Amino acid sequence: MGTFTTKNIDVLVAKIKNKPKTVTKAAQNTVNRAATFAMRESIKLITRENNLSVAYLAGKMEVSARASRTNLRAKVKAQDRRTLLSRYPFSETSDGVRVSVKRGSSKFIKNAKAIKLRSGNGVGIALRNKDFYRYLKSTVPIKSTKRAAKTAEALIKSVGKPRGWHVLHGASVNQMFTEKRQEIAPQLNRFMTKNFLEEFKRLDK
Repeated sequence: MGTFTTKNIDVLVAKIKNKPKTVTKAAQNTVNRAATFAMRESIKLITRENNLSVAYLAGKMEVSARASRTNLRAKVKAQDRRTLLSRYPFSETSDGVRVSVKRGSSKFIKNAKAIKLRSGNGVGIALRNKDFYRYLKSTVPIKSTKRAAKTAEALIKSVGKPRGWHVLHGASVNQMFTEKRQEIAPQLNRFMTKNFLEEFKRLDK
């Protein structure tokens, strides 16, 4: 989730405090437009790097709270659920699945298969529980409590239900948005400054 406030335009606001109502309205409009701008520009950067469509990402993000005169803050909410690998271009072979998450590259997952998901008519890329545990052990380990817990859970399932399926996921839309939101910070600052001045001039007529 991203939160956008008047922090970037506080210096300008301080210079024209003699017109508080106009300043507040201009700031309100600017913050709301900044939230939409940040979401739109982040989607551009995400799709430039990842093989996801603009339509898919736009459907997983929204301006969940808009600024008002008494609360100059807007929020962009993005889906926190991890993204199915089957959302990306993939091809199935006799011994696995090749999936292209990043543009210009692909990864082969040995023993993976495309299976029908229980909920709905969608398809997921999955590994048998025993193969998923091996997959986790073979990838570069991430030293974190969450990763350790995930590996331990996979081990239990690989022993108790080795033929069961584990559907594979990538980063959530929220993770991708948070990363790109940091990248567009300078651009966002310029947008807010320019928009605030334009709004103040328009409202002060």
